[in-house]
Amino acid sequence: MKTVTVKIDEKNIEIQKLPIGKYPEVIRLAKDIFSFFSKFDTIDNETLIAQLPTLIETNIPTFIKLLSITTPLKEEELAEYGLYEFVELTLAVVEVNQYIDIYNRLKKVTARPAALPRVNSAK
Repeated sequence: MKTVTVKIDEKNIEIQKLPIGKYPEVIRLAKDIFSFFSKFDTIDNETLIAQLPTLIETNIPTFIKLLSITTPLKEEELAEYGLYEFVELTLAVVEVNQYIDIYNRLKKVTARPAALPRVNSAK
């Protein structure tokens, strides 16, 4: 199984691919986070920066829970890390699970016209 190792405070943390059975909870948590971020689609950077305290306050507990599922670390351990470590762990999870590749493949599939012609049911 593919793994990615992240070194944090002289400790090597091995991130493994996420088993498919864990995805329902991961997707639920990700939806919570993305719904919050969607509010910022139409605002400028200054406003976004002004909203960072709310963004962090609202989403850090969800991020901690998400990383506790996708890494071998417990929520209590994750709560002790800084923002840099959170980013490193998140990037490792994205890399080992090949989320960017999956996204690009799905994007290609949805961009293609249907492979089979539609059947005209009105005869």
